[in-house]
Amino acid sequence: MNRLITTAYYLVLRDYRVRFRRTYLSIFWILLPMFVLVGLALFVGGEADSSSAEEQNKHITKLITGIIIWQLFADAWLEPMRFGRRTKTVLRVVTLDENSLLLAGAISAMINFLIKLPVIIIALLWFNITPGLSVLIPIGIMSILFAGASLSCFTLPISLLLLDVRYSIPIIQFALLLATPVLYDIPTNNIIANINHYNPITYLILPIRNAFLNASTEESSIIFSSLAAIIFLVIGMYYYRAKIRLSIAYIGR
Repeated sequence: MNRLITTAYYLVLRDYRVRFRRTYLSIFWILLPMFVLVGLALFVGGEADSSSAEEQNKHITKLITGIIIWQLFADAWLEPMRFGRRTKTVLRVVTLDENSLLLAGAISAMINFLIKLPVIIIALLWFNITPGLSVLIPIGIMSILFAGASLSCFTLPISLLLLDVRYSIPIIQFALLLATPVLYDIPTNNIIANINHYNPITYLILPIRNAFLNASTEESSIIFSSLAAIIFLVIGMYYYRAKIRLSIAYIGR
């Protein structure tokens, strides 16, 4: 266990040094995608223009909070794959604990989330919205982390073999974002409402967002989604351990 944590720690440390060693605006580049998505949602969505100032403030905070929570899910899914891609040459010649790729990805995703978390707090305070203090918020955050990591358990081994997976995952993530009511409110009755209803990510993101905003949320939803994420992660780990060594053996062939 100590070796696993140490390996994951050095993978994350090396990654941040390589990515931001020649930059002055490292935190800015982490925050930029969030601000782009918020700006795009505000520009495209016209329903907030005719609302009162109070409703517009709530709309902006919902966007910021929802997008940051979504990015935690997306990073937990994508970061282990990125670590696997960056360490392909190392994996061929050095025996590493394969679980360190998943742990390093989860740590990196959580670091990115903690960097963005003050933005949520500042937005809530700026717009005079009382932040939620539910004890279930940390549990919900971990469930989102587990859900993203469980998806990475299935996609990481394949991504080491096929570049198609690496190229397709960002497109799939963007499609899931559009299918999840993060950039918009759930419509009352149309095809988008049906997609939102049958999209499991909806029930993963929205309860945590509402808890942050001190809005009405069903605590049972957070508990249920957490249990589902843990079960899915256990299943994913079984698959990951069965396939990862085979994938590493075929690297470069």
